[in-house]
Amino acid sequence: MEPNVQRMDAMIIKDKFPDQFKIFLQIKSDRYKGCYVDADGDRIFEIQAYKVDGNGVNSNGICIGNCSGRGYTFAGTQADTECYCGNNYDYDRHGLTPDECNRECRNYANEISSVLSSYEDGFI
Repeated sequence: MEPNVQRMDAMIIKDKFPDQFKIFLQIKSDRYKGCYVDADGDRIFEIQAYKVDGNGVNSNGICIGNCSGRGYTFAGTQADTECYCGNNYDYDRHGLTPDECNRECRNYANEISSVLSSYEDGFI
């Protein structure tokens, strides 16, 4: 069953394991959903929308705007520079503990770059 989610505000960061990414999911109503892994061979977000250079700025809002403009439901940033888009609702197929998702973003101190925060009817 697909959840009723229209947009996702997301951040993903590659961790010490070269083939995994940390993801955290939380619904706007503050109902916690969990912390999840995205693996190179089994990505949750299948389309790389862009990658900014070392001086470029990336944020949840920029990535969401890019992905929603392409017709995707989900958007996720990775390692402060990349944006991924997708329509997969089975984001919970890999799991991590929530305390592994806590790194602040380089460009936006109020955003977390190791998390995927999803919002029901949330638009930026």
